[in-house]
Amino acid sequence: MNHIDPEDLALLALGESIGGGDTAGPAPWDHLDSCRACAAELAELRAVVTTARSGPPRLEPVEPPGRVWERIAAELEPAPDATRGPDAPRPAAPGRSARRRRLLPVLTALAAGVAGVVVGASAVRVFDQERTPAETVARTALSALPRKPGQGTARVERSGGVTTLDLRVTGLPAAGGFYEVWLLDRKAAKLISLGALPPGGAGSFLVPSGVDLREYAVVDVSLEPFDGDPAHSSDSYVRGTLPG
Repeated sequence: MNHIDPEDLALLALGESIGGGDTAGPAPWDHLDSCRACAAELAELRAVVTTARSGPPRLEPVEPPGRVWERIAAELEPAPDATRGPDAPRPAAPGRSARRRRLLPVLTALAAGVAGVVVGASAVRVFDQERTPAETVARTALSALPRKPGQGTARVERSGGVTTLDLRVTGLPAAGGFYEVWLLDRKAAKLISLGALPPGGAGSFLVPSGVDLREYAVVDVSLEPFDGDPAHSSDSYVRGTLPG
């Protein structure tokens, strides 16, 4: 029994017509009515196409049938050389060869689309497994220092072993420099810079691993000049102390 060409099955799975007159073998729909093998392969290919087009909401990887990969591999093999002698395989008709060249990207794209859905679903699964909801462990209000404007809040969050300091500061004046966020000890004798405060006054800062916020409990925002000196300018605007 002559079966439907795999490229034609791929086109049918994609919803394309193959009634262009250059399809070898029996009429496809009549053949599918009587051939359980081709009908099963078409059903499998349609399931693959449906999954690839619908995206990964259910995150269910679909493994295409082994026959698909085998036939794709066969299509990628070089055509036999007709000049080798009378026993060499007869080359395909020019029209059929051109059709195979046109349809090969269809099969390749179909396989690549399925692989992308499977890989994407796996990545989302890993991300969901590794993502841990952030826990707020401390917070404080930031108050303006004498003769300085500004106010804000500081919140310490932990997620997956990572500690961040979230700041929201308002009322800081525009100035010829930048605002920097610091952690100080309670005597203001030791300090750690967390980085520059964004122009909007809100930012999330990574607290270095090993920093004890019971020791470095004071959150400080200072105005720093563009002088290349990493030291604190002693020009603080707002400050607050974390509890604990």
